[in-house]
Amino acid sequence: MILLVHGWGYDATIWDEVADRLAGLPIRRIDLGFFGQVQTELPRETCIGVGHSLGFLWLLRQALPICKALVAVNAFSRFTETADFQPGVAPRLLTRMRQQFERQPAAVLDDFWQRCGAAGPTQPAETSRLSAGLSWLQDWDERDRLAAFDGPLSVIASQADAIVSPAMTMRAFAGEDLLWHESAGHALPRQDPAWLAAQLRQIWDSAGHG
Repeated sequence: MILLVHGWGYDATIWDEVADRLAGLPIRRIDLGFFGQVQTELPRETCIGVGHSLGFLWLLRQALPICKALVAVNAFSRFTETADFQPGVAPRLLTRMRQQFERQPAAVLDDFWQRCGAAGPTQPAETSRLSAGLSWLQDWDERDRLAAFDGPLSVIASQADAIVSPAMTMRAFAGEDLLWHESAGHALPRQDPAWLAAQLRQIWDSAGHG
C-alpha cells in the first residue's frame, strides 16, 4: 500500500492528480483536518509512506512502525533552525506567521499558497487545526526517528521551492541521494503530478510490487 500524507495549508485532495496516475495501485490518504474532517487512522498492513512537507514529519512521528519505505516530497525532518540544524526556517519567522494567522488566517493562507505555487482547498479552513499544524512545524524534531529508520528512503525535492530551500533539503537529508525537479515549487504534487506519479510508480516497482 502507498500511504499519502499532505502538508500544511492543504488537504488530501493535493494528491488527486497523482493518485489518478497511479490507478491500479493500493492507495490510502491521510487527512490532517486543515479543511475538514480529520482522517488519520492508519492501515494495519505495512506501507510505503509518502509525505509532502509537514506530511513527512507527521509520518516520522505517527506512522513509522508501519512504513517499510519512506518518500519525502518537498520535505524535512525538522523545520525550524537550531544551532545544530542550519539552514532551516528562522523560529522568529514562524512565530510571526503564527501571530499573523491568529489575526488574518485567510491572508496568511493566500500568501502561503502563492509562495507554494498552487492554490489550496476551497472548503472552509479549520483555523484551530491549522494553528496546531504551525505549532508542529515549530516544535517537532524527528531527526532521531529518521536516523533510526532502516528501510529505503527516497527524497524528492524542487529546485524552485520557496518554502524548503535546496540548501535546507540537502542539510535535512545529508548523505542521501536526492531527486530534483528543476522547475516546480513547493506544491510539487499539484505542479507536476505526472512526473511525481512516475517516480512513485518506479519506487513501488523497486520495492518488489511491479
